[in-house]
Amino acid sequence: MVADFYAMKGMSEDPEQQSAADVFCQEGDLTENADGSATCIISEVGAFADLDLGQQEGGITFSPAGDGLVRIAMATEALSEEISGGEPLDAETASLAEAIFIGRTFTLSFSGAEITDTNMTLSEDATIATKSLPIIDIIKGEIELPQEFYAVVRAQ
Repeated sequence: MVADFYAMKGMSEDPEQQSAADVFCQEGDLTENADGSATCIISEVGAFADLDLGQQEGGITFSPAGDGLVRIAMATEALSEEISGGEPLDAETASLAEAIFIGRTFTLSFSGAEITDTNMTLSEDATIATKSLPIIDIIKGEIELPQEFYAVVRAQ
């Protein structure tokens, strides 16, 4: 999470409110970087069928897609709601959001040994599928999104 967002996650005048670290990385290993950004890594090991992979929280899903393949998908409805808060903005808040987020992007990447199918931008070596979206366009609802972004990844 970039520094600006990470700092905002911790802003609250309520002493009972969770810290930015607690909100951002409840289950993983948190690294707070020198530039103010943060990284959260969540690892799970075991048989594919037994892994939760964060699917209980929604957002990104993982499903078997055949011989050594995993289909990774993120519903864009969840993305829009997460970024915009799911509520229309009043004029003052919209103006503030534009000042903060103009020129900033949200980038989603899926990677593996090989990407065999995707609706995202595929790297030249076919190991990373990426999609970058202007945050302000998502907040304002001024971007047409597919139902989901996905990649079918060879996991082995």
